[in-house]
Amino acid sequence: MEKGMPALSVAEAKELAHYVKHSHVQIFNAVPLGKWLTAISRACGFRDWNVMSTKAPKLPDVAHDTWVYSCLGFAIVCSPGIATSYHLVHHRSFNSNMEQVAEELAQTIAASAEHRFSKAVSKFSLLDPVDPVEAWVGFDRHKHRRYSTALPPVQVTLAEGEVTIWLWWLRPSYQIRAADVGGPESLTFYSLDEQSVTSKDECVTTSFLRALTGKVLPKRHCYYCTELPNERNIYRLMLVQEGSREGQATHHTYDNHDSAAKQTMALNSSLGLSQRDARNISAIFFRHDPYYEEEYFDDYSHNDLAPEKRIP
Repeated sequence: MEKGMPALSVAEAKELAHYVKHSHVQIFNAVPLGKWLTAISRACGFRDWNVMSTKAPKLPDVAHDTWVYSCLGFAIVCSPGIATSYHLVHHRSFNSNMEQVAEELAQTIAASAEHRFSKAVSKFSLLDPVDPVEAWVGFDRHKHRRYSTALPPVQVTLAEGEVTIWLWWLRPSYQIRAADVGGPESLTFYSLDEQSVTSKDECVTTSFLRALTGKVLPKRHCYYCTELPNERNIYRLMLVQEGSREGQATHHTYDNHDSAAKQTMALNSSLGLSQRDARNISAIFFRHDPYYEEEYFDDYSHNDLAPEKRIP
């Protein structure tokens, strides 16, 4: 993005406002779209939406009919007795990554906030939507947004709850459709997808808080249930450390997946973890989990004919 250019075009700001509105209502009462447009315009350096809609480009300056992928971080900083502030970082370059966005957003907040975040104690959670994770549906305000999801923001608390920061880490993708004869250009096929993990397999918010506070967060742990039995006909829950591909077997055992999964959720909840937190923590372990398939398939190699080849 060129120096002096707004972080978002008018079209992109409208899309972000719709997303944040749907995301925010998962936790709080609905906020009118106009207030989100004002918040986003202030995060982009404008006094209000009326000014931004007049002075910012109507569309992003990108090639026509080419997919554009970018990284965006949006933050709301709240503290009793201090005016709420809004911050936004958006990278459109081809080689941009979310870790850079997180670090830049942290620097922006630290430079403008009245609080001193250096060495502050912090914690965060990727909040779950109102509906169960299995029932998540696409954010479908219009057809061309059908692949987007409006998940709740990340909640960060610092200085023993004195400061709360709401975070959105998003990957916009879109095309600019060339104008037809006599018609205007348009933003089409727009989607906003959450990205909670960096290319280095680290939680984006972890990178953000390390840059904001200068402190390295301790590795978190969660309980994990394998998709298939990890002992013969038994599901033994594993305790997994964030970023690890290995887990520790626990004493929690179940004879069916539903019971094991239900207890996994309950145990993680007792640790203060949402379902999204647990999925984030166990992401690398999940990626390398062999599912132990060889443990429970019967071996027919000693027979002349395997069961499926026997003549009736």
